[in-house]
Amino acid sequence: MKALITGAGGQVGRALLKAAPSHVDVSAVTREQLDIRDANAVGRMV
Repeated sequence: MKALITGAGGQVGRALLKAAPSHVDVSAVTREQLDIRDANAVGRMV
């Protein structure tokens, strides 16, 4: 399973990273790395 965590630099993002099971392939990005308002950028990420 794969998961994309946006806002990885924030409180919730950091908590999700810590809680992610080891069998999950996690990609984490900060708001500087990915603007979720940009549909094309999000499409390239996923």
